[in-house]
Amino acid sequence: MQENPYPDIPEFESSEKPKINKILYVFIGLILIIVVVYAVVFISARKPACGNGVCEVEENCFDCPKDCKCGEGKICSEEKKICVKIEEKKKKYGNGVCDPGENCWDHPKDCICGEDEYCSKEEKKCVKPVCGNGKCEDYEDSYNCCLDCNCTIPGEVCNKETKKCEMPDINLSDNKAKELVIDYFKNNPDYQGLKIGSINVTGTSVYDKELIKVVMIQIAEEGWYIYFGVTENGKVVELPIM
Repeated sequence: MQENPYPDIPEFESSEKPKINKILYVFIGLILIIVVVYAVVFISARKPACGNGVCEVEENCFDCPKDCKCGEGKICSEEKKICVKIEEKKKKYGNGVCDPGENCWDHPKDCICGEDEYCSKEEKKCVKPVCGNGKCEDYEDSYNCCLDCNCTIPGEVCNKETKKCEMPDINLSDNKAKELVIDYFKNNPDYQGLKIGSINVTGTSVYDKELIKVVMIQIAEEGWYIYFGVTENGKVVELPIM
């Protein structure tokens, strides 16, 4: 009898084969579960990046026109945020909607500017006035932006801190101005028999090209007023009824 040149390969008992198969299946199943979980977590955690050239699920042509571009013959609808045929998006001036291509200058009924805004003729869009840009714009005047809008009342100067046109203060205290007016009043024969009820300094002004402090006197028991102006050098003048 001829000898077998190959050694006998030991055979596993039939009871050991199912155990190996079960372990293999469990191992493969665990790998699949890990891959699925990783993919779900990665996809859900990743946010669409506008500007990467890919129109992703949460992007649209209105919020991200760089990625979601409309094809030829289509335009992006603001209401639906999808690309529609141009015929479906006809512009109707006067419909109360500021459609693409309309502006506040050419279509003021549809494109209405907000509070404290005005429509710029040059830019054809709503802008807010900027104090200090050298242009006296809408909603600006010499009392809220004298940096751009020149003072209109003679004698007023622009206060760069408050941005308002104001009368410059003169080198004369309020008390001194009152004293001079009282002295003038008592020594003026036109006012003999009249008594001063109250006296107040109301501010500064310009009279006859001179800067003055305005002093108001109320006549006692009469209820009427007389206005005087006092110059920096102490000259008192009676002012016309204000």
